Amino acid sequence: LFLLTKLFRLKLDFVAYTPERVWFPKWSDRIKVFEHYNLISEKNSQQKMDFSYFQNDFGPAVQDGLLKILVIEKSGNDLNTLRDISSTLPELLIISPEENALEITHTDAGKGNGVVKLCKYLNIAPTQVCVFGDWENDRSMFEKAGFSVAMGNASEDLKRYATVTTLGNDQCGFALAVNKYILGDIG
Repeated sequence: LFLLTKLFRLKLDFVAYTPERVWFPKWSDRIKVFEHYNLISEKNSQQKMDFSYFQNDFGPAVQDGLLKILVIEKSGNDLNTLRDISSTLPELLIISPEENALEITHTDAGKGNGVVKLCKYLNIAPTQVCVFGDWENDRSMFEKAGFSVAMGNASEDLKRYATVTTLGNDQCGFALAVNKYILGDIG
């Protein structure tokens, strides 16, 4: 609640994800992305994403079970302010999932931990796993998996951790890498 209260007081643009829905402050610009997603979903007869606005309290979102918060930079210092606030909360993992944004989750919720947990569940070794990524929040996953593919549009920092780099995600890079490195150029 402390962090949500701070985000609200600072009027930062953020998205709070729960298993049931996505929550926004009334001033959010990011909601446009979700509205666009819902238009596409509706046109394709797919389930639309449920979202709500925060009212006077955060109780309903907290009761839903907060999974993560995504904060989007609006002014030049929003993310630095958030890093300063969050540094006092050691149970949080704060990482950048895209340019000008920070993702806040529990420290156990990183993608690398997800790879390890999934491998245990499937009874396979992490060396048997191939992962794809394009930003800083994918680094822990790259460090755990046996084979990692950075998208062509990935940050230069992440590319240093990748086994290989493919074309960008808007150039069929994923399909190219699957065909070449997983299926063995069958086409």
